[in-house]
Amino acid sequence: MAGEDDVTKKEDSVEEAVQDVVEQVVGTVQNTKVAPKKRRLCRYPGCTKVIKSQGHCQRHGARAKRCKVEGCDKQAQGTHDGMCKRHWKAINCKFIILRRRYANR
Repeated sequence: MAGEDDVTKKEDSVEEAVQDVVEQVVGTVQNTKVAPKKRRLCRYPGCTKVIKSQGHCQRHGARAKRCKVEGCDKQAQGTHDGMCKRHWKAINCKFIILRRRYANR
């Protein structure tokens, strides 16, 4: 019986130690303040809008990049290799589907 009491006391002390560590980590995360990301503003005098491209907001001359596929007038997406979503998916989704098929084998 004395051995069981020792084990119970050790388990309780371990649980308390774990709880203390969790409270410290959670408290640290909750008290941490992240500085807001500094936004770049339009170069046009007096304009306070955020830039879209080429140092200007859309109103003052930023040009949206167009899809590099000939004949497509849609706007290119930043993560799609200079193509609109439709053309990027047409090229890349075939490879993604094939990769998933062969990965399961």
